[in-house]
Amino acid sequence: MQKSKKPKLSTKEIVLIAVCTVVLIILESLGSLISIFLGTFAHTMSQAFSGLISAIVFVFVMERIPRRFVFSFMLMLPIIIYSLAALYLPFLLTYTIGVIIGELALGKFGYQSFSGQAIAYAAVHFGAICGQLVPAWFFPEKFVAHFIQAGTADLEQMNDFVRYSKGLFGLLTVVLTIGLPIVGVYFSRKIVARYQRRKIA
Repeated sequence: MQKSKKPKLSTKEIVLIAVCTVVLIILESLGSLISIFLGTFAHTMSQAFSGLISAIVFVFVMERIPRRFVFSFMLMLPIIIYSLAALYLPFLLTYTIGVIIGELALGKFGYQSFSGQAIAYAAVHFGAICGQLVPAWFFPEKFVAHFIQAGTADLEQMNDFVRYSKGLFGLLTVVLTIGLPIVGVYFSRKIVARYQRRKIA
């Protein structure tokens, strides 16, 4: 099924998007929280865990409302909220680029296609992690100082984050941040498809 040709979103669709966006924010936060409890190395991969856990909401909305800019709204709102706590421009920039790439991928391959959904969700989480990894690689002092001043981490945590962002650990972070959201989309599509079949039956 291709994207809907309805000119405007219905009130029911707007409410569904709003509710699902809140759930998405909660699941994204849960993924980050889990990574914190697993240690600093796991915390560098927080976007991978978030993408895996929250993919079900993203897929559900795309299957129900395959419309332009729905994805952008759902994924930009969380970053705006997070920015209120510790605005970091490199993170905001790369995350926004990821959202744009995701929106383009959905428009190109289809809002309900696996390829479109997988590329979009991997792109936005990869964009998010790039906003942390790249500064940690090239501007570690400024990167560490920003989050210490913001009060979101202490010196030891930030130094560990920088250390785990490089070399083999950094490569593993990149691979998992791309891969786990795709895995999440794959299994979420199966769950949503089963739900839709039961609903029709």
